[in-house]
Amino acid sequence: MQEASTIINGLKNGAVPLKTLILICHIGNTYFNSVRDLLCDTTSIESIRSSNHTLTELKPCPDDDNWYGSRFRYRDTFGRSIIENSLILNRIENKEKVIREKIARFYFVGDFDISPLASLPVSAVPSVLGMIKGKKLDRQSAIFRLLKSIPDLCN
Repeated sequence: MQEASTIINGLKNGAVPLKTLILICHIGNTYFNSVRDLLCDTTSIESIRSSNHTLTELKPCPDDDNWYGSRFRYRDTFGRSIIENSLILNRIENKEKVIREKIARFYFVGDFDISPLASLPVSAVPSVLGMIKGKKLDRQSAIFRLLKSIPDLCN
């Protein structure tokens, strides 16, 4: 797995515009977590920006039932969603749009770090709201948290 991790880490920051990655290696949580972080590292907005936005095909993939005899199933549903959706999003030619979509879909969920947004000028708020708009409850919760964190909006 060490060799696979080295290859995966080398693809970060878009330095190598690879579209397809096929690895024959031990599959497990370490492999899929590394792939998830390669495609969309959700620890911060900046880490999402520096994730890989060119890879569109991956083998083994989380849905591969039998990869060279392995019966391993990646059970992290959010991680699986990040991998599958990132591979689809990466097909978009406009990489700035890919980055915006990944931020909207995968950063503004749950208990995300609001601090990078709290210092935004009020004039930037409509752009951020436009990025995270949606009818899903998690998107509405993200909008509420964002608005609540900017006291200048209420004064």
